Amino acid sequence: MAKSSSIPPLHRRLAANYRRSRVVLYSLLLPLAAAFTIAGALDSAKRLIYIVLGFSLIIFLHELGHFVVARLCSVKCLTFSIGIGPRLCGWRKGGGFSWGKDPYDPDNKKDAPLKDQKTLGEREDDKYARKTLEDTEGAASVADLPQSPSIPPHPKTIGDTDYRISWLPLGGYVRMLGQDDMDPTKVSDDPRAFNRRPVWQRMLIVSAGVTMNVIFAAVTFAIIFSPGIGVNFPPAHLGLVAYNSPAEKAGMKMGDEIVAIDHKRDLGFVEFTDVQIACALSSGAAPINFEWNRPQPDGTVKRMSADVTPVRPPDNGFLMIGVSPMPSLNIANSQDQLDASVKERKAPLSEGGDDRPDEAPEIAKLKPHDHIVAVNDTPVSNYVQFYDLVQKLGSEPVHFKIHNDDAAIADRTITIRPQLELRQAVGAPDEFPLVAGMGPRLIALKVEKGPAMKAGMKDGDIITRIGDRSAPSQKDLYDIVGANAGNTLSFDVLRDGQPVTLQVQVERTKTGGKIQVAPAQDLEHADVSVRDPDAAPRLDMLQHDRQARIAAVDGTPVKSWEDIYSLLRKKTAGEKVALTFASAAGPATAPAGADASAAATAPAEQTASITVSPELATALAQRTHYIADIPVEVETRTQRADTAWGAVVMGGQHTWKFIEQVYMTLLGLVRGTVDPSNLHGIVGITKVGYDIQQRGPVWLWYLLAMVSVNLAVANFLPLPIVDGGLFLLLILEKIRGRPLSLKVQSAIQIVGIVLLAGLFIFVTYNDIWLVFTGK
Repeated sequence: MAKSSSIPPLHRRLAANYRRSRVVLYSLLLPLAAAFTIAGALDSAKRLIYIVLGFSLIIFLHELGHFVVARLCSVKCLTFSIGIGPRLCGWRKGGGFSWGKDPYDPDNKKDAPLKDQKTLGEREDDKYARKTLEDTEGAASVADLPQSPSIPPHPKTIGDTDYRISWLPLGGYVRMLGQDDMDPTKVSDDPRAFNRRPVWQRMLIVSAGVTMNVIFAAVTFAIIFSPGIGVNFPPAHLGLVAYNSPAEKAGMKMGDEIVAIDHKRDLGFVEFTDVQIACALSSGAAPINFEWNRPQPDGTVKRMSADVTPVRPPDNGFLMIGVSPMPSLNIANSQDQLDASVKERKAPLSEGGDDRPDEAPEIAKLKPHDHIVAVNDTPVSNYVQFYDLVQKLGSEPVHFKIHNDDAAIADRTITIRPQLELRQAVGAPDEFPLVAGMGPRLIALKVEKGPAMKAGMKDGDIITRIGDRSAPSQKDLYDIVGANAGNTLSFDVLRDGQPVTLQVQVERTKTGGKIQVAPAQDLEHADVSVRDPDAAPRLDMLQHDRQARIAAVDGTPVKSWEDIYSLLRKKTAGEKVALTFASAAGPATAPAGADASAAATAPAEQTASITVSPELATALAQRTHYIADIPVEVETRTQRADTAWGAVVMGGQHTWKFIEQVYMTLLGLVRGTVDPSNLHGIVGITKVGYDIQQRGPVWLWYLLAMVSVNLAVANFLPLPIVDGGLFLLLILEKIRGRPLSLKVQSAIQIVGIVLLAGLFIFVTYNDIWLVFTGK
């Protein structure tokens, strides 16, 4: 008696597959449950889920493009997967839903209940197969097909495609018969195989994925910029302009607004990121034309223009022109930011704080959604007015009136003493100018893990000597360390007033040496560092590296170098100034052979007269300014179109803008104007997406559209493995009249795998650095 083939009922098949895959389910659900329990942050988990779903949507659309066009071209698609790795679950026409391995996969013979049954398109009497053969290049005619009228119809026909979800939601793929990215030798003689289709059809299939990504981005941008939605961006409204920067040399000032870059005017306003990216992706040799509007006192606007060549500062990996976005008068809307500002004021300078505990209660009065409405009873409506008033008031305590639109929150006044700071500079020393050869001491503001920390250096140590150089400046530190890569340097430091000598082994790098110390000038105290003994006053207490401080300027007591510079800022070139010096506690590290008894006989105070030099007066006037350190937000403006068609145009413009940026970034990597450390992978993008959701769902969709464009461009580069490399091979096949040999194709794929693996490792390193350092 012949053995009959029985098909288990659907519910039994589902139950069996569920039992086989329960380990998979537990593997996914238990870590998720643990994350909910340990973190206790439902919002964080929700944000991660949104990001995963968003990225999965991008990948789904990309693979859907390949799939739809492949089916239109009569190519047999074996698998359509969202995610990579082993199959979690899926659905197949005629077979229904199943967990775990696909029971109808011919390669999975152990679990296939219908192994004796032909799948759709494999039967000789299948009309779809006849039509496919008829359309195939060089195929036999329908009349030549073998006729099998005796074959009885099957009770059920199983579909070709397994629509599956795989374990890891980090990608996706479509597996077509006769096409394998990892193995070009897996070709097929089946007329419905990918390799049997005409070249032009294969080109359409390969390019369909990136086309879908570009369409998704353009549509998403169009929706985002529609009249009823919009998204907030900082406009190209200039805030602080850096000293000695290309922007300052071109005549740009605070309050100017850039309206065109290289004569290009898109719909809507120019965003500040457009300025940054245009500079960062430029060659650094050719100038960029900027046009900007400058408000006039009579209410009119003056149009100005200049060609500006970006430069790369030593401490920055990007080309720039030295501008920053315009701050607003709105207090930071995050309570965490306000709490951090309070904490920073309480922390001493040696711990990376501001050491202004008296201002902490004032900042604690601020609430989210507050805004500044007056400075010393003078109403202000924008940051330019605010900034100008602060400059006039100087270092005296200033009263700022705070208002909140919530009627239940009363108006308040906070009192803050503006700080004298160096203007951000490009290509100029990042130090306050010397006063008669004297300046603030050099402090190790932050000691990172590395050679200095290993030698025992700590945050807040005062560096008095490096090797043979006494009273070093920040530049001295960088120069000496950079020139002594691999050598041991002797550092004399003061810690709690006591001298300490450290031996630091300088780490060797590609560009020189480093010891992992962030230096700064000690402006919080009035202690003197004599940098140029020939220009300094001839006083005993300034000799032999002793510790001395300035106690008064023209009889006005001072407690810090900030006080000293604030008083000198009021002086004119050629004016005489009396400086009163006092001996600081304890002797400094005197050089060998110095008279140790001199410190004991030195007077308690000494006064010297100096002349304010033109260089000092100019530097203080141009390089310094007062900053009222109140946590405010950057000015933003809603980017949206006035009409539906305008939104479509704006969506297309943003899509094209990001396409250009990807190619310009790659060009910048080749010519060395873009730092490779700025490349990030899925982990880095996920972190950005996680952070950006704080701004609202519109920003998340904006990020997804931007990522979709990046995926499209990166995937269509002429590199092995990706779609662009396969497209290039198809072009060569069309030109040659035949494909490259399978041996050559395999070699190309191996090279592609190695390149992509190296890139993956590199961007993963950058991602880990981003996650743990935030930069």
